[in-house]
Amino acid sequence: MTSESASNRSQILVAALAVVGVLAVAVQLWAYAAWLLSPDFATITSPAPAPDAIRAGVVRAQLVSVAGTVLWLGYVVWDWRRRRRLTWPVLWTVAWALVFWQEPLVNVRTRTFSFNKEFANWGDWTAHLPFVRDTSPLPEAILLEGLVFVYLLPLVAMATAGLMRFLRRRLRLPNPVLVLVAWLAVGLFDMLFEGQGIAGGLLAYPEVGGPALDQGQPTQWPIYEGFAIGLAWALPGMVTHFLRERELTPSRRPALVTVLAAVGLVNLAFGLYNAGYALIMHGTVAQMPPWL
Repeated sequence: MTSESASNRSQILVAALAVVGVLAVAVQLWAYAAWLLSPDFATITSPAPAPDAIRAGVVRAQLVSVAGTVLWLGYVVWDWRRRRRLTWPVLWTVAWALVFWQEPLVNVRTRTFSFNKEFANWGDWTAHLPFVRDTSPLPEAILLEGLVFVYLLPLVAMATAGLMRFLRRRLRLPNPVLVLVAWLAVGLFDMLFEGQGIAGGLLAYPEVGGPALDQGQPTQWPIYEGFAIGLAWALPGMVTHFLRERELTPSRRPALVTVLAAVGLVNLAFGLYNAGYALIMHGTVAQMPPWL
């Protein structure tokens, strides 16, 4: 394949992903607007209050998320102003923020996931998506999970790229092994991250499918989650690493096209995760306390 042919294929791929990005932005703007103007924009409350220790954990989690967002955005802006061009942190911060609309789709078939109802929440917007007919409303934890998409997932992307670069330079691992290690590392991180939330009563999986840890218990956690979300979360970091290896930067194309392509890429990755989730996640139901 000639360099000209490879360049043409790259341009076609970027353009196609940018189109997907435009569609994703349009769909979420429609859903958000319809949700904000509907009776569904209302707090989902628990019929019984959570214990004080759990409520304190909810407050701490939201404060940590807010603080993390402030610190991350401060770094992103500082780095962008210093370089005066589109940077990887800016790119993935915008892209992941524009994927958050897909978060409640885990309940598109039935109630398989929930946040603690003590979190600041106003329900969710899933019922207002044009392709959704029925859904179980999620008490979407805006100050926790919403901000995770703004600061933590871009940070995971950059950490994944850093890990791959370190392993490549120090151990000279081949690319397939690098991808596998990055995938498993992010999957393990997700397992520990969500495991802490489950143990603290912040979130739960009322129904799971396939193999799971603590299956049938309130603390159950689906193995699919680690493998599938691990890949979706790690993908931007993998892309960053391989483009860096070719000495390519996100500023080599018009910024708007590059950003929309990144939005399209992560929306496709997260959409595939949600599609697999909807197909697999049914079978084992665990009894949950009312605040979950």
